[in-house]
Amino acid sequence: MRPKHDNADGKEPTDLSSEDDRGSAGSRLIEFLDEMHATMPDVPEEEAQRDIEEAIAAIRNQSKP
Repeated sequence: MRPKHDNADGKEPTDLSSEDDRGSAGSRLIEFLDEMHATMPDVPEEEAQRDIEEAIAAIRNQSKP
């Protein structure tokens, strides 16, 4: 059975960021993602998946040092 918390004393971790900081960071993240989605090409999911699989296969097939 795993302990409830991973820290040594078993206490809840302390969140040192303020709610305003989290809200601001979240807003910046949403703005960034909106900008990225607006500039990304419209690629079908199947094509994107093929590209990912090809890249993974190429990396796995590279000779290791």
